Amino acid sequence: MKQVTRRIWVASMMLALLGLSGCKVSLDRVAKWKKKGDTARLKKCLSDKKQSLKVRTASGLALVDLGNCYGVEAMLARVHKRSSTEASTLADRMAKELLPQLKGLDDGSIKAKDGLFSVWRFATVSVRANIEDRLVKWLLDHYVAAATAGEHSAAKILSTMGPLASNVLAKYLTLDHPKLYEIAGIIRKTADASAKKTITGRIISNLKANPGKMSRPQVLYTLGRLCMPSGVSYLQNLATAGMNYKIRREALISLRLCPNPKSIAIAGGILKTILDSDIKGTPVELPSFDDRKPGVIGQCFELMDTVHHWPLAKKALRPLLITNNNAPLPQDAQDQKLLIRMQGAQFAVYMGGLDGLKMILADLPKDVYPPIYVNTPALAIRQKFAKGKDRINALAGLRQTLKNGSLVAKMIAIKSLARIGEKTTDLPLLRALARDRTPVAGWKPGTTIGVLASTAAERLAGK
Repeated sequence: MKQVTRRIWVASMMLALLGLSGCKVSLDRVAKWKKKGDTARLKKCLSDKKQSLKVRTASGLALVDLGNCYGVEAMLARVHKRSSTEASTLADRMAKELLPQLKGLDDGSIKAKDGLFSVWRFATVSVRANIEDRLVKWLLDHYVAAATAGEHSAAKILSTMGPLASNVLAKYLTLDHPKLYEIAGIIRKTADASAKKTITGRIISNLKANPGKMSRPQVLYTLGRLCMPSGVSYLQNLATAGMNYKIRREALISLRLCPNPKSIAIAGGILKTILDSDIKGTPVELPSFDDRKPGVIGQCFELMDTVHHWPLAKKALRPLLITNNNAPLPQDAQDQKLLIRMQGAQFAVYMGGLDGLKMILADLPKDVYPPIYVNTPALAIRQKFAKGKDRINALAGLRQTLKNGSLVAKMIAIKSLARIGEKTTDLPLLRALARDRTPVAGWKPGTTIGVLASTAAERLAGK
């Protein structure tokens, strides 16, 4: 008896999946299922070839409206295995209904976006092309607000569509787009060469016609990210002859996004000219570097990072570290000099490793260094030597500095050992230095080398 009852129950459940097995489903019934959120019946109806196309399309659209686009994809994939023509017909009919809804940022448009992407790969060639054009253009218009809204993110859609989407992006993307650089990354990964060439050419033409748009770093960075020969060549020209140091600096940063031997040679040549002029104390003769403003120093750092060649960078950094006289800075900007000097010290550690560390500990002059300027190179030391093959030698240099280094060198060493020192060796050294009553100007009243050492010892002991 129990077995009979079970069979009846199973049969009734199977009948329920379509409401009435073997019967035609009406649009009213689809509407009732949608109202109840009955996605199981809607999916079954979408894949059932016995139902009319109108009813099956309505079931698919109901699933989209209920936020179940993955269910639509699963059912269309099942239909596609049986008949690609049948799946394309369904996808085309759904797309026809969804495309007009893609018109703003309301909930209906977000769902239409998700639904169109879900049916896209099953649609016929012409409908697929229409979806690509309309959907990608809509994503560009609403990228910031709709980037992650709904079931399918903008990045996922563009990456999945690949070159097909990139061709549309190349057609519609403008310099004013708020996510220009981010979208350029997608284009670089997925677009074919002709699409990348098209958008690179359009950016260059727009910049030549509207030079003021170069003030947005994102625009120049986009050229570097696209990494097309014409874009690299344009950036190389800007790096040497841009209208001001800010544009030349941004061009140098952009060139690092697309490594090129010629870029390194250009950066090295410019840097050498600046160094030769500044070290001799004579004015810089190049028209493109005719100011002696702080921006030139910032550009020096970008040049060095583009060259990434320590011997040349060392030649540039040492004059900045040891003297105020020859560095191209306003003579009255003492705080700025210290900041630039500390940035140079940080750069020396990152690029020069042990040699850079040795240079800054030996050459930094005895000026007043507020906490932020001491913490800058100390942070670089911690990041560079917290582990790795040079750690032991770096620690040895810092310990020696505690004994006979200059005031600022001792401060940097104390701050560094508090983070990366070894308890057995460095705790005794720091505790012994706690008796040093040498005052530290520019810090809280009463701060001495001993106070800094004592604080560092406590931090190290608590590791």
